[in-house]
Amino acid sequence: AQNLSEAFNEMGHQVKVFSLGKENHVDNINNIIIDRTKSKLFNFIINKNKNKNLINKIRLHKNKIYNYQLSNVIANKIKEYNPDIVNIHNIPIISPLIIKKIKDITPHTPIVSTLHDYWPICYRNTLLDKNNKLIKKLGMINRLTKKIIEYFLRYADAFVSTSDVLSTKIQ
Repeated sequence: AQNLSEAFNEMGHQVKVFSLGKENHVDNINNIIIDRTKSKLFNFIINKNKNKNLINKIRLHKNKIYNYQLSNVIANKIKEYNPDIVNIHNIPIISPLIIKKIKDITPHTPIVSTLHDYWPICYRNTLLDKNNKLIKKLGMINRLTKKIIEYFLRYADAFVSTSDVLSTKIQ
């Protein structure tokens, strides 16, 4: 996302990045505005070896598919910014609900979702099982997660993917 932001900035576009952080904070890095929204989940992800109890793991995976509060906060910031286009990267913790929220409050703003990995269909993001073997058939949890995420992804106007294989698996 950084390279893309800097490239658009160099072409004369005003770029604002919305991200998660330890605190609410706005930075200006290389003429790109970075608007960080405080999230407890951000701390959980950064401190991977701490607080990994079952409740936190369940909350993390629930928020990968549905995080109402964070989606509302960021969607409202995007509405306030009034962009010409929205490009979404790495949204599992914000949740794909953000796509629907943005479309609801800015219906004429095109939304592009960039897919970097298999998070829409695999809770491990890799399409590998716990033994690092390729998952050939999705299990019940992955199929259910995929259905929920597909519902929200349909609000995106376009997708960009890192590979044809990824595009085919997500469709």
